[in-house]
Amino acid sequence: MAEREILTLKRKQAEPVAEVTPAAVVANVAVIKPAKSQAIELGIIQQLIETYPQTFFVEQRKPLMVGIFAQLVEALPQLSKKRLRNAMKMYCVSEKYFESIINETHRIDLTGQPVTEIPPEDKIHAEKELKRLIKKRNKANAT
Repeated sequence: MAEREILTLKRKQAEPVAEVTPAAVVANVAVIKPAKSQAIELGIIQQLIETYPQTFFVEQRKPLMVGIFAQLVEALPQLSKKRLRNAMKMYCVSEKYFESIINETHRIDLTGQPVTEIPPEDKIHAEKELKRLIKKRNKANAT
């Protein structure tokens, strides 16, 4: 019977991670090494922050008016609708965005002005989504 060679794997030591701020993530997508499409969407978010600083923010979030996507498509025709939609999803499906819906009273337009009051059912939905995201994050951190 032939003897089989036994291979052993060595674990690579984890490199220290530099402190990453949200601005650094958006400005330098290489820090988190996202997939190419995520890098594009982060670039679109950065463009929205620069183009509409009264509406889009790095740190905080404010509830956006219903229909703002259509306004963005019209205002920024050079952007792919699909990429813009994905960028908006990344921006709006976050703990900070849902917290803003819960805590704020009005949605804002592209000029940053309040336009419509946030109905109670939107606040209830935001609370459920926030709990779901926190649960998902905690589950990911546990593993």
